[in-house]
Amino acid sequence: MDSSNRSEIDFDRLLALEEGDKPRAIRARSVESIRQPVALLLADVVPPEPVAHEVTEGRVAYDFVGTEYVAIKLISDRFVEVLNTGGFTGWATFPVTLAKPGEAIEGYHGLAVRGRSGPIDDSLSEQIVLPPPVPTGRARSGLRGRYFAPESWDGSDVFVPRDSGWVFMTEAVASALREEEVTNIGLEVLSTMERPVY
Repeated sequence: MDSSNRSEIDFDRLLALEEGDKPRAIRARSVESIRQPVALLLADVVPPEPVAHEVTEGRVAYDFVGTEYVAIKLISDRFVEVLNTGGFTGWATFPVTLAKPGEAIEGYHGLAVRGRSGPIDDSLSEQIVLPPPVPTGRARSGLRGRYFAPESWDGSDVFVPRDSGWVFMTEAVASALREEEVTNIGLEVLSTMERPVY
């Protein structure tokens, strides 16, 4: 791995946004099939009407709600307020509704991302050996770090690498979300992300 290929960006200061692991957190599914979930995430499509979602599990409505589609992420008014107050770039929202039987849950939006970078390039990652997933299993080949060509990033605070459903953000955005104690978010530094090689 040639670290000079990514010397123009400090990947220790970029993070991936994921669903957190709060106990009893609600999750949702769309009431109707979504034909282009990634297009919604990428702000390539703006739905003419709110995309209806229903709660499928959990009881507590945190600031981040995961859905059946990896690309569709629901965020609360408070999450949006943090992004607005910070003046962060690269994000937008699309209208959604969220409900559980007999009760509407107000104050949620679909997260859309206009910021872009080039695709994740596995050749820039460090080759590692991952421990076995179970005690009796075998160690596996893996990669550490999710990187893209530095010159391909448009500089937005919130962005999506091409050909992926990942949402990446700058450390400034992550710090603001943490400071305001936005709930049920997972934030992982890009340079430390590990995954198996299949």
